[in-house]
Amino acid sequence: MPIPAARPWKKLLKRLPVVRTIVAYFRTVNVAADDGSDLDRYSYGGWRDRFLQMRLHLTFGLGAMMFASFCLLDVVRSWQPAQGLNWLPLLMKVAITLLLLVLRSRLHPDRVERHLLLYFLGVVGIVQVLPESLDLLSRAAGIKGFSAATGLYQWSLLFFIQATLIPVRWRWHALSQVLVLVHAFGGREWVGIAIRSSARESRLGLLLGLFWVCLACDLSVYLYERLQRAEFSARSQLAGAYRDLEVAEENYRSLFENAVEGIFQASIAGQYLSVNPAFARMYGYPSPEAAIAAVSNIRNVLFVNPGAYDQLLALLEREGRAMDFEVEVRRADGSTFWISENVRALRDTDGTLVAYEGIAVDISTRKLAEEEIRRTLAAEKQLNRLKTDFVAMTSHEFRTPLTTILAASESLEYYGGQWPEAKRHAYLRRIQGAAAHMGELLDSVLTIGQADTGKLPFRPGPIAVEPWCRALVEEMDPLLGCDRTIRLRVLDTAPIPKVVQVDEQLLRHILMNLLSNALKYSEVDVDLDLGYQGESLTLRVSDRGIGIPQEARSRLFESFHRAANVGQRPGTGLGLAIVSRAVDLHGGTIAVSSQEGQGTTFTVTLPAPTRSPQGQGEPAPSPDLETD
Repeated sequence: MPIPAARPWKKLLKRLPVVRTIVAYFRTVNVAADDGSDLDRYSYGGWRDRFLQMRLHLTFGLGAMMFASFCLLDVVRSWQPAQGLNWLPLLMKVAITLLLLVLRSRLHPDRVERHLLLYFLGVVGIVQVLPESLDLLSRAAGIKGFSAATGLYQWSLLFFIQATLIPVRWRWHALSQVLVLVHAFGGREWVGIAIRSSARESRLGLLLGLFWVCLACDLSVYLYERLQRAEFSARSQLAGAYRDLEVAEENYRSLFENAVEGIFQASIAGQYLSVNPAFARMYGYPSPEAAIAAVSNIRNVLFVNPGAYDQLLALLEREGRAMDFEVEVRRADGSTFWISENVRALRDTDGTLVAYEGIAVDISTRKLAEEEIRRTLAAEKQLNRLKTDFVAMTSHEFRTPLTTILAASESLEYYGGQWPEAKRHAYLRRIQGAAAHMGELLDSVLTIGQADTGKLPFRPGPIAVEPWCRALVEEMDPLLGCDRTIRLRVLDTAPIPKVVQVDEQLLRHILMNLLSNALKYSEVDVDLDLGYQGESLTLRVSDRGIGIPQEARSRLFESFHRAANVGQRPGTGLGLAIVSRAVDLHGGTIAVSSQEGQGTTFTVTLPAPTRSPQGQGEPAPSPDLETD
């Protein structure tokens, strides 16, 4: 749609000098009034003088146009019949117009500041004093043609125009009034012309009228000056408040943008209203705007446990704040971390909770440290318990064989010469058995210590597992007694290879401890089943002994732990712990099936490939077993 052209009369009106002067004046006044920098550069006096300069500029322009219009009127009147052109008044008006234009053009800021009073009085001098002086001089010289008779109306008009256009300093106004009246009355007295406002009015009446006119003008200027001073003070305070507000906002913005903690404000509906860059970085978003746009519901998007968000809102509703509120949250990539929030509630005028704001700090490192401390404390407690159990076990387990050794050795010392050979050999075997038991106990302690410190070696090698197990069973025959046996059975799941790759020493620990426990807690035969399937070796040891109570199964593989139903049977509580460590080193599994009073079955599954991990050469034959 085309823009309509401006009307011709409006264009013509805008080109008139008087209109352009008035528009330019008000534009200057508005710019100066809205420019806060003026209040910084000027005191009230400087600010007042600057406005006076603008008003003088307007006054000189309007005065010049006014006298120019009177000049034009005189010229037009001269065209009428029976009227001629009076040159002297016309020349006076032209001269006044030119003087006003010259002064207007010379209103440079620096010059006006130095001679502001002279410019102010110049208005009165040119408009009133100069015409009246020319009239008086012409009357004194007998020259006719001037008519500048001054009365109450002319003075009142002059003073009110002066008070309206340039109402800045009431003392200057009073000074200009005094100068005008002194000049007028003194000059009229000099030429012998009495000043009257009318033929019947006395000079005292004229002076009384002028007094009230001047008083009204001066009061108007005084009140305007007070108003202007109050305005300047108010604008200065307002500008200072705005500057303080800008500084405070800048400081807040700097703190908000550069804070290392995450600062946020969120609504109760679960949407962020504002967040700082540190908060966005903490949650893995590229910018605060991206974080606000991505999180549509804090409860479901960020909180790992949505119930924690409900707890936070309940705490804010009840207490108005939440201090050190720890919660697990999600990052933008889905990973989780812990934060600690200090939050305060924001309420409306009715006291309704509408939003909340606060600071969030990433405490993941602290949480990890706390978890590590808890694990360390738990390990310390476990170590202390193990130390206590170890002291109790050693004091009991070592005391019995030591007592046996001491008693047997003392008997041999005092009575060995009197005993027969068979009895002496029996006592010697008792000493040897007690020493062997102590050696086995020390071996078990050393083995579990190596396993717990990660120093227990794992060296898989080729073993003919079935012959090896048969030799181990034969080795344990002296421990069985005449009425019990270990039945070795081969399961028909799959043929057992001639040679498999396992650690012989660890395998020995596994079977020796399982079979020893089965024999210790059972009065009947013990079964050892072998199976092989999918390059995994299965070892199953079953007994029909006292079984394992349900409450003891969670700690079955802990060091020095023994079930409550073992009674007076000897033991260290290390056998199953050694079995568990040996199975773990193989990367295998161990399963337990037990019923108290009916027996127990341990099933061990070990990875047992037929070739070595390097796959070099043929499997080596099983080495000869060493028997103790």
